[in-house]
Amino acid sequence: MKEEDAALSLVAATVKARKIKAEDLEDSLRNLLALTDRGMLDCWILISGADSGIQKDYAAYRKEHRQLLHDYLAQAVVHVGTTPAK
Repeated sequence: MKEEDAALSLVAATVKARKIKAEDLEDSLRNLLALTDRGMLDCWILISGADSGIQKDYAAYRKEHRQLLHDYLAQAVVHVGTTPAK
């Protein structure tokens, strides 16, 4: 997981350094910046981008970051209070 975090953090830092307006970024880059700013990049890696190697890191990460994982799920995955589209 460290390698994925380092690579994605470098992308986020590069985008920030270039001072590109949020509306000029692709959705994926805007989402990456938002996750990075909220300290939830590792949560995304573990839950949304996990391969078999990363999955092995989950239990240890959860033990140390349970509330952060809960917050990530509530904020980024399950949008509490919203009504599903019909």
